[in-house]
Amino acid sequence: MPSDMIFSSPTGGGLADGVLAARKAADELAAKAEGQAKAQAAEEAVAEAGAVEAAAAQEGGAAGVNEDAGLVAVGQGEGLAFLAPEEAELELPPVEEPNEAVKNYLGEHFDAVNHFAQMLYEEGELRGLLGPRELPRLWSRHLVNCALLCEVLPKDIRDLTVADVGSGAGLPGIVTAIMRPDAYFYLIEPMSRRIAWLTDVINELDLDNVELLHTRSQDIPRKVKFDVVTSRAVANLRKLAMMSGRLVAGGGQMLAMKGRKAEEEIEFAWRALRKMALLNPEVVEIPNLMEGEPTRVVRAIKRGNKYNT
Repeated sequence: MPSDMIFSSPTGGGLADGVLAARKAADELAAKAEGQAKAQAAEEAVAEAGAVEAAAAQEGGAAGVNEDAGLVAVGQGEGLAFLAPEEAELELPPVEEPNEAVKNYLGEHFDAVNHFAQMLYEEGELRGLLGPRELPRLWSRHLVNCALLCEVLPKDIRDLTVADVGSGAGLPGIVTAIMRPDAYFYLIEPMSRRIAWLTDVINELDLDNVELLHTRSQDIPRKVKFDVVTSRAVANLRKLAMMSGRLVAGGGQMLAMKGRKAEEEIEFAWRALRKMALLNPEVVEIPNLMEGEPTRVVRAIKRGNKYNT
């Protein structure tokens, strides 16, 4: 990692050390959130189990018979079916295949992105990273969408530093890190289980230009700045400007991936953008290489320069 991006923390450490104190608080918040999520999931599981039991009773105890037979329940309600384990595995929704345009665009990076796609397909839903409806459109809606963000990443900055706020599944952070091995990526994520996933991905893909910051963006020391700060599906633009704006170096860019209402979000967030000295916000639209929505990026430039922010 470039040495000029490592700032001294109160304890005398580097960037990663500088967020250690914040990690404990972030972990506590993450643990609390995970506990609440587990409690909700448990309630839903109990409710679903009750529904399945009732349906089984109507069928003359079919659930018990199928459980004894070693079959797996797939679906729910009227769509409930019992399949052999090997058949149940085939119930994963088919994922779309990348077309030639995508393969040509990714070029030498296709194999790594495809490997990442396979990891997401096999573990994304299981680890709470993607919903089941997202798996069939994994390429057009997620991977290609994120890869096209590279079209607006600066290409003329040596040792470019990019922070990805709320990196989650690694979209766009992992994809852009694969596509831009010349840049350095800092994936900011407060949730422990997502950090565990990102660690697995980085090790599996052997990415040496990525560093994980297990903390919230607001807990990163104020002196730490990045040339570019990206985000995707994190918060509305007004809140995002406050979260990301403080991390952007003078003359740097905030790149927020947004949907169809990107222009409306800019209008709603203009006070926050101005407060954080994020100037000239605009929507950059990049056509999708597959059938799907284009990649829309809200780009704003931080006032000042890298050495006088």
